[in-house]
Amino acid sequence: MGVYEYKGCLFECSPPGTSVAHCVSANLRCGRGFARLCRGQDFADLRRQQVRVGGVAVGWQDGRQIFNLVTKKHHTDIPTLWAIRESLYELRRLCYMHGVRDICSPALASGLDTHNWVTIREMLHDIFWNCDINIHVYHL
Repeated sequence: MGVYEYKGCLFECSPPGTSVAHCVSANLRCGRGFARLCRGQDFADLRRQQVRVGGVAVGWQDGRQIFNLVTKKHHTDIPTLWAIRESLYELRRLCYMHGVRDICSPALASGLDTHNWVTIREMLHDIFWNCDINIHVYHL
């Protein structure tokens, strides 16, 4: 496993069809930040999954599997490190279940959610260190 970092827009620079992970709220309001770019998903299907904080709702957009990490209850909340960690463990489980070996993401929980990227990167290493899943992080 590795966490690889790149400069550039995820949707422009990552290989087509690569799975994407990003943070959302349980109310699935995706009006700002990276989540705004993932509004092409079937939100009725995502809501039917009834994912709670600490879980992951799985959708599709433009041929990419989208892992929506539910890290907070409302879109105005700031996620806790516990919720981020639980969502990442669930992401790891779902990657194994779906045979996903590469995930592209923005710097999770570090933009509008205001967490320190170094802290989140260490969390990614802790959770994925012994897996054969690569995390490709794109910074604008």
